[in-house]
This record gives sequence, C-alpha cells and structure tokens, in this order.
Amino acid sequence: MAPVVDQRRLHPRLTETDLDTTPFVPELSPVIDPQDRSRLMTRPWLDWARRLTLLVASKTSGGSGGGESDPTHVVGPVTATPDAVAVYDGGTGKLIKDSLKTIAQIISDAVSQAIATILPGGKLPVSNLSAHHTTHEVGGSDALVNAAWTDRPNTFTENQTLARLGPVLMFNDTGQAAGNQIWKMWGSNYFYFVPFDDDQTTAQSYPLRLFRDGSAAVDNKLTVNQNLTVNGNSGNVACKDQANVFTYDQTISGNLAALQLIDSTQPTGYRYMRLVYAGQNVAVQRRDDAGTTLLQNLLTVTALGDVFVSGVLYEQGRAVPVGHWIDIPYNAGDFTSNTGSWTVPGFQTFAYMLCGKTMFLSFYAANTSISGTPSQLLVALPVGFTSVHNIAQSFGLMTGGVPGTGWGVAMGGGIPQLALYRDILGTPWTDGPAHIAGTFIIDFN
Repeated sequence: MAPVVDQRRLHPRLTETDLDTTPFVPELSPVIDPQDRSRLMTRPWLDWARRLTLLVASKTSGGSGGGESDPTHVVGPVTATPDAVAVYDGGTGKLIKDSLKTIAQIISDAVSQAIATILPGGKLPVSNLSAHHTTHEVGGSDALVNAAWTDRPNTFTENQTLARLGPVLMFNDTGQAAGNQIWKMWGSNYFYFVPFDDDQTTAQSYPLRLFRDGSAAVDNKLTVNQNLTVNGNSGNVACKDQANVFTYDQTISGNLAALQLIDSTQPTGYRYMRLVYAGQNVAVQRRDDAGTTLLQNLLTVTALGDVFVSGVLYEQGRAVPVGHWIDIPYNAGDFTSNTGSWTVPGFQTFAYMLCGKTMFLSFYAANTSISGTPSQLLVALPVGFTSVHNIAQSFGLMTGGVPGTGWGVAMGGGIPQLALYRDILGTPWTDGPAHIAGTFIIDFN
C-alpha cells in the first residue's frame, strides 16, 4: 500500500474541488522499481506526477484580464524573466509578480517534492520491498515457482533457446587472471568454443570447432581422459581399444623415452615389458607388474652397435641356442674308409655346435680298428649338413702305439663327410688299433 498524500501540500491554491478531480495516488505500485538501477519513476507514478504538475501550472497562470478600468484588471512588474510563470502577489488578486521559474522548472520541483513527500530520502522503504518484491523470491511467502533469478543457481526443466543472429553463451570467471576470464560458445554454420580477452573484442584462439557433418577441428593438442569413439573409416584418430595402422613414423620423446608393453594374462612378474632409450642404449626390460622396478635387462643395444643378451641367443629358427653343443647318436655306419675298413665300436665324444653358417664338430674315439691300409678314414657329418669348402685342420692320433698329428679335411662341394688323413702327405693308415681326437671347423649349406 503506497503512503497517503495530502495533495494540498503541493500547492496552496488547490481547492477541495481540485482534489476531487485530481487523479488518485497510485496504489500498490512502487515509485521506483527496486530492480531498475536507473532510479526512474514507474509508469503509474509518472503519469500521476504529470497530471498533478499540469494542474498546479494551471493554478499559477492566473485568470483572464480586462482593460485598466476593468475591476478585474491585474498589474504586473515592469520587467520579467523570459518564459517564467507569472504568480499573484498578495491576496487581492490585482497584482502579479515574476515567479522566476519556467514551466519546466516548476514540473521538476513538483516531481522532486512529490518523491520527497511520498518516499522519505527518495528511497523506497524496505517494508515496501518486502511486501511487493521479496515475497516473490525463493523462500518468500508468495515465491514464484518457475521464476529464474540472476543472483542464484537455476535449474531449467525445459529446453532453452537463444534465437537471434549469431547467438552467444558467455562464461565470465572473474576469479581468473586478467586475460583469462572470458569464454564464449556460439552457433553459426559451425559451433565454436572460443576464449576472448576481457573486453570481449578479440578471440585469443579457436581451440574447438564442430561441423554439421560430424567432424571436429582442434587447433592444438587433444587430451582425452576417457574412451574416444570415432565413427567412420576415413578419420586419422587412433583409438586405444582398436587396432590402428600408422602411415607415418611415430616418435616418443623425453627423458627415458619408453614404450610399455603389458599382457595381463601372463604370470606375476612377467606381465610388464618395457622398451626404453636411455644413456645412449636401447634396452628391452622386464619390470614388476606395477612397472616401477627393473627386474632384468633382457637385451641391450649400445650406440656403438654392441649387443648384450642376458639369456641365451637363438638364431635362424634353430631349436638350440648359439654355442650350445648337440650330441650325435652312435651309428656305426657314420664311420667308413675309402678302402678296407674302419670300425668304431663307440666313442667318448661325437657332437657339434652351430654359429651362423659354421659348424664346430668334435670327435674323440679310442680303440678303433683299421684294416686294409686305407688312406682316408671318413666321418659322416650330422644329418642334413654338407660342407661348402675344403677346410683342413690338424687333429691328434695314436696308431701302432705311436702318437702323431693327422690332417682332417672337410670334403667341400656339398659332400657330407669329413676325411681324416694320417698326415699331410696322405700316408696310408697302419692296420690295427687307432685312437683319434679333434675338433673340426666346417662351413655348411
């Protein structure tokens, strides 16, 4: 309820008849909208002030006059203020004087006086605010259920639409440093996420743009903390849960640059492998299941080309590691001669070792028997191997009770035999018992 105003206080010439015809004081309307910081009067009070001012002006303008002999003749001053309103001087109705105020000044004064009379201090009382405004806010006695408020969080249960040319949704975090406070989202032919400077005039970058065909443009790096699903088969995004084919070289850069390989199906302690480059060495490491503790350097390749292997080394698909000896089962047919006979009832050693395309063949047999004075005792190479070149090397022997040095020759030319000569001159073997021992190098097919 607005305060009751004694309108006669506004001008002494207002009569009871005037009061009956003066527009009533607006009820239930604030003089100044508390939400309007311009401090302008609300429409009902503005219309009332205009009507009251016009009424006051009509009362101060005087009545019609006649000639000097007219008893209603009014006398005024010799000089007057331009555009000022004339007012009666005294109670005779015969004299007027210069009010020194124009109509515009009178209207201004009347409005100010009305506001001061109705609103002490020119402000709307808090009681009026409580009665008219705060009752509608959240927690008030007549709260608006579906009203959104600018000074508190709101929950919208229906879709909201920005319909205009270039609609923008702006985020302003005043807690950030200067130049880092403004972000804008807006929809056009594309959809943009853009940071702006604080005066909102300059876009700092265009980090993300979304297109209507479903594609997206990222102007800098893309960080994904969860799964990324890419539909279609023409994109260039590699996904962690899919097999990817990279058509360009990939680079891992950093201190102790590493590639981790994890197989969770393996036993504990054997699930985590790491390929790492550090200290000018590339190493394959076995680590604990957490990947934090080095258990074993399996393979190390140095910048000089040296290779270190902590375990055995297999090559060329062979079942036996390099440098490991393979025993040859006894077979009497593996020992013959070019003439006569050579009988080997058994041996102490008959084994070979492979390294690349080289065979190391070791033979030691005692109490063999020679007859027919052959010039060559022939030893068969392991099954599947033939020699490429004629390679000669010495071996130890004892025949006729006399020790000596023989000459062993890989036959070469694809012949799968090793020829043992009594000496470099090819002297025939002496019939009788013979002991032979030696290791021979053979290049093979």
